[in-house]
Order: sequence, then structure tokens, then C-alpha cells
Amino acid sequence: RNSVLMGYDRSRFASITYKIGAEFTRRKMHDKAVAAYHEVIHASPEHLNARRAIAAALENVGRFKEAITHYRWLVQFNPENALARLKLSALLAKHGNKSEAVKDLREMLRSNPESAQTHYLLATMLEKENRVGEAITHYRESLRVDPGLALAHARIGSALQRQGQLVAAEEHWRSLVQLRPKSAAAHLRLGENLYRQEMIEGGLQAFRVVLELDPENPAAQNYAAWILCTFPEERLRDGEQALRWAQSSAQATDHQNVGVLDTLAAAYAEVGRFEDAVTTAEKAIKLALAGRLKKQAKQTQQRLELYQNGRPCRVNKGGQPYPANRDK
Repeated sequence: RNSVLMGYDRSRFASITYKIGAEFTRRKMHDKAVAAYHEVIHASPEHLNARRAIAAALENVGRFKEAITHYRWLVQFNPENALARLKLSALLAKHGNKSEAVKDLREMLRSNPESAQTHYLLATMLEKENRVGEAITHYRESLRVDPGLALAHARIGSALQRQGQLVAAEEHWRSLVQLRPKSAAAHLRLGENLYRQEMIEGGLQAFRVVLELDPENPAAQNYAAWILCTFPEERLRDGEQALRWAQSSAQATDHQNVGVLDTLAAAYAEVGRFEDAVTTAEKAIKLALAGRLKKQAKQTQQRLELYQNGRPCRVNKGGQPYPANRDK
């Protein structure tokens, strides 16, 4: 009888303490939640809700190794617990044994090849290991199962674009824009893709959408300004608007971005401010040389000579290097 009462008391204690932990979680008091869930598990080791909750709480406070321990327990308790296995694999990939995570995800796919999330997570891990071909295969599988998985469209679009498969990447950027029409980042990536394919008007249209959604986006301002001040088709050019966007982009990047300064110099030249164009181009060249960007320095030098002779810049489609290099 005493053992029965003790068991009842433990169960009641675990139930009450779990509710306390859940309230701490709701209030985002994660350390206190962890302490409460620890007490629940001590009283009732197979309390599944507490195991799940403490693993998530430990993640929130950065105690990843401990979180991994609890996710492992959940997977061992029920190997068919797909969510716990996915969480475990994701944590292992970031904070533990990546090869173990990949192995576990492959095992999950053997038992359930129709899991879009598993394909997606495996693809991200393979991509980080520079196994891009395999990663693309799994991204495609994730989209076969769930065509609305926006993150997969973004990741495969980026992977294909880095490989130079611009047409294939375009399909995924267009899908992403349809799934997330209010995402400035999605429209920017579509615009970059179209620009690189020399589909200039389509790219410009995408950049304009970005600037409707995010008026101060420096990358979209830079791309759009470059098109408006340098392309041969007069109907596309608008020097005053190009200058406004180029100045805003330069200010946002502290006048330290070579590509942005190159665009600003071209915009000055387009509106006849050749002295400003020369000064700005010279600064861009100086920055490029300091950053060992010899190709960009040479190209800007060629444009500088135009401005010194009172001539604006005109480029053919594909004639300008990637103008919105946000890393330089």
C-alpha cells in the first residue's frame, strides 16, 4: 500500500511540477523551466512531455550537449519518433557529430523516404560538407514531397546559381517569390539571377519590387541604379533616379563598397557631374587595390578615363561585373 501511495505522490508531484515548468517556458524563463523539468524527470523518468520540454528549454539556453542527451533518450525510447530524430540530427550537425547526424538521417529516409523535412535537413548537411550534387538531389526530393517548402527553394536556388545553372535556379527563385510575395530577399535573388542571365528588364522589375517592399535596400538600389545610368537603351535610363539610389546605397555601406562606389561614379557621370564621377571612381579604385580586387580596379580605371574625358559610362548586356557585390 505504501508503494502505491508513493507512486501516486510521485505522479501527482510530476504533473504539478510539469505545469510549473510549462508556465516558466511560456514566460520565457528557460533556466527555471529546465530546473522544474529536471525535477519532473527525477520523479518520473519516462515523462515524455517533460523530456521533450527540457530538450527544447536546454536549446534555448545554449546547453546543447544536454539537449542532445534528452533527444537521444526520446529516440531510444521510441525509434519512430521522427520529430525527436530530426531535432537530434540537427543538433548533432551544429554542435556534435556531423557524420552521425548524416548517418541517422539516411536511416530515417530508408524507413520513410517521403519525409520532406528529412530530405531537406540531410541536404543542408551535405551542402556544408561541399557535397553539392548530393545536396541538390535531396533538395529536389524534399520539393517533390512538399513543393511549398520555401526554404528548400531558396537553398537549391543558391546552390544551382553558384554552379552557374542560372536557368534551373531561376525556376526556384520564381517559386519562392510565389510562395513569399512579400519577401524582399526573394525578389532580390530573382533579380540577381535575371541580371546575370542578361535579362535586364526582368531584373530591373524585380529590383523595383524589392524597393517597394524595402525602400532602403542597398543591394537593390545599387543594381537598379547601375541599370538606370549605364545601359545603352535610353528608355531604361533615368540618371536622376539612379543618382538618388546610388547615393543612398553608398551611404548605407559607409562609402566602403567598391561596387557601390563604381555605380555612384557612373550615376554622377550620367547627370553630367564629371568631377564628382572622377573623385568617386578614384576612391573606388583605391579601395579595390587595398582589397586586392585587381579586376574591379582595372574595370573602374577604364570607366574613370571616360569620366575624365567628359563621357558617361555605357555597357552592353553582360559587360559589367556583378555590381552588387555586398561582400566587398
